[in-house]
Amino acid sequence: MLLSNLAKSDSFARLLDLKRPSVRTLSSTATNAFDQLLDLFNKGVSGSYNPTSKFEYLPYLFADLAKFPPISTHLISPSDPKDLPLLTTFTPHTSPPTLPLPLRLGSTAVIRNALLSVPAPLDNIPSLIPHLISPLLLPLIGSDPAFSEPETDLLPPELQLLGPEHVPETDLQVLNNIVESLFLICARGGEGARKSVRDLGAYPVVREVHVGIEDEGIRESVERVVQLLMGDEVEKPEDEKIVEIF
Repeated sequence: MLLSNLAKSDSFARLLDLKRPSVRTLSSTATNAFDQLLDLFNKGVSGSYNPTSKFEYLPYLFADLAKFPPISTHLISPSDPKDLPLLTTFTPHTSPPTLPLPLRLGSTAVIRNALLSVPAPLDNIPSLIPHLISPLLLPLIGSDPAFSEPETDLLPPELQLLGPEHVPETDLQVLNNIVESLFLICARGGEGARKSVRDLGAYPVVREVHVGIEDEGIRESVERVVQLLMGDEVEKPEDEKIVEIF
């Protein structure tokens, strides 16, 4: 929490360039402070670094740092095309709601902030979007979603048979982070990203969120996502500017 508060200062972005000796007890040979902290989070959250601490507040630090373009670029653009973007470090922690709230809230905030602040167009990073959609949709799906069979078939296989034990996210801040992340992917990723999001069944998922939630802010965010996903697919008269989305 202290580190997260320090990251409110712009000068704390220097963690990316702060050189340090490699740490024997971490899994990688990272020699900068940012990557060492990321390694600490990866090991800590599984309990393999310190069994008495899960380091679940560290995502708050990364969420604040992700607002800086050099760090968001570092998280989103892999140095080797064969590697996954570092941002995918946080995707296993978007769900289920039984995970500690700081872990879910911080991880979804990292994703949202990185998507917002990275200078490069997201469609220049084809390895990123497919790895984000399932983790972002999973917390939005209810245990008994009202999907048609064709809509269910669009979903990634891991989201199709969740079973009655699946519990959707209820925290409004986490939900807001997720919906805003979907919006940023659609808005900043170009038509290719929107097609990927559509093809992976996002529309019926966010539609059901809109039906089931009362918070007006999240409802408005969902409507913005749907306008991007479906608006260009609806034929409109020249004098009609509003797309009927629900």
